[in-house]
Amino acid sequence: MPAFDAWRSGDRAIVSTQLPIVAQIGSLDWVFAEYRADRRYTKLDGKTKRNHEHGFKLVGGYVLKDGTRLGARRAALIDTSVTDALYEALLIVKDDDGKVIGERRTTINHAMKSCRRAWNDCTRRNPGKLPLVNPFAQMGLRSSDRETPTATYDQLQVFRAKAKELGLPSLATATLIAWEWLQRETDIFATFDVGHYRPKDRPDMVRVIDEKTKSESWLPLFDDARTPLYPELMTELARPIRESAAFGPD
Repeated sequence: MPAFDAWRSGDRAIVSTQLPIVAQIGSLDWVFAEYRADRRYTKLDGKTKRNHEHGFKLVGGYVLKDGTRLGARRAALIDTSVTDALYEALLIVKDDDGKVIGERRTTINHAMKSCRRAWNDCTRRNPGKLPLVNPFAQMGLRSSDRETPTATYDQLQVFRAKAKELGLPSLATATLIAWEWLQRETDIFATFDVGHYRPKDRPDMVRVIDEKTKSESWLPLFDDARTPLYPELMTELARPIRESAAFGPD
């Protein structure tokens, strides 16, 4: 499945442009860079690294009143009053007219936790070069009590149609995999393999793995009358199969 496989591989890559090119020693950017260089960071899985990098980008890229980035500021000047004000500023989501339309509490909570971890790790790597008090610690972060809305089938089809219109058929197929086989992002992008779909020893089944619970199962693709159980998805998966003999049986 060349298209899907390439898309999946590309998703695992961390975009290098997200990383600061130059980090002044002693700055917040330097704190992040020191964390990236440590084994505690390098041994993390790709998804966790991406989450950390997103947090570093939000915090380090925040533009101060003087027009400079917070990441360029000396870490010694960043205290709890700065991080508390930063949290409130990043939390609010506004529209183009400046009207408050919501908040992104989960995202910003993760960002603050990423910065807290980076600060702790940098302090350990560089004794005496940072203030003893981690300004990202003990912030009293409160989890969001908003219930995650469940998408409808009609919304799924609208998304899939737009993905195909934009020339992203693999993304459209991936969303259908998530819908039909109850797969998470990690399950699709990092775990699902071309050999899991209709392998030679089980040509009428698909192997579904839940990375979070470490459970796996084989789902039948046909009923007793040989009628496809997932006709739309199977049609889309069969298209790249025919293009690549290495993928598996037709």
